[in-house]
Amino acid sequence: MSALRTVLALLAMSVSVASAAGPAPAASVSVADFYSPGSPTSGIQEAVDALPASGGIVFLPAGEYSLIRSVNLRSGVYLHGQGEQSRIVRRKSCVEVKLAADALKGAREVKAESVKGLAVGDEVTVFSDESYGWYCTHAIVAAIEGNSLRLDRELTHDYLLKEQAGVNNFHPAIYALEAGGIRVEDLFIQGNLERGAMFKNEFTVSAVHFNAVTDAIISRLHVKAWPGDGISMQRGDNVTVTECLSEYNLGHGFHPGTGITSGAWTDNTGR
Repeated sequence: MSALRTVLALLAMSVSVASAAGPAPAASVSVADFYSPGSPTSGIQEAVDALPASGGIVFLPAGEYSLIRSVNLRSGVYLHGQGEQSRIVRRKSCVEVKLAADALKGAREVKAESVKGLAVGDEVTVFSDESYGWYCTHAIVAAIEGNSLRLDRELTHDYLLKEQAGVNNFHPAIYALEAGGIRVEDLFIQGNLERGAMFKNEFTVSAVHFNAVTDAIISRLHVKAWPGDGISMQRGDNVTVTECLSEYNLGHGFHPGTGITSGAWTDNTGR
């Protein structure tokens, strides 16, 4: 009986110690451990994907990280760098061309007037004057044959020549969809958009584009010369954007969507 009491006492002590220690620390990774110049996101997406399902911390040490497609964040991810020294940049010049044939909903291929500057692996946006904004198709180029781009997914709408249909290599730098508990802090995002350049502006390719995200914090970002809006928060709830600088972008510096039910935008500068 005394032995049983001893075992129970030890179990009680272990529970007490575990409770006093608090929750386990969040998982943490550094992009330096995943960096690859051949990666579409220079290793950032690989670092995010290495976190457990519960999320964790992704640190971008000082350096330049080039993109040809978006970094997709999920719930519980905290992405942060070292301010102006942690640079996320578009790898390629801005390319936008007209379509050479109508592209219909459900198709996985578009024919462009030219594919110069586009390559397999690039993220692209297909649009028209009638199918824009939420009605654009965002896809990855799976193959190129002549002037035809084969995509990794179906077109979501019709894109007709009479409606000035086109395709470009624009995409968000950081994107999140229907997620929660995300933080993005202390980064410089550079789009290399030439001053005075005239392209189709879509809020869905904003440098930071969140759609239906809750409990998010965006702070101390510097977004410059992005071919879209700077920071776009569409739908969602309890989103805070603070102490950010957004300048010389193709669209708005800041775009708080009408679907946001609550949040705060404080101490930001746009020009």
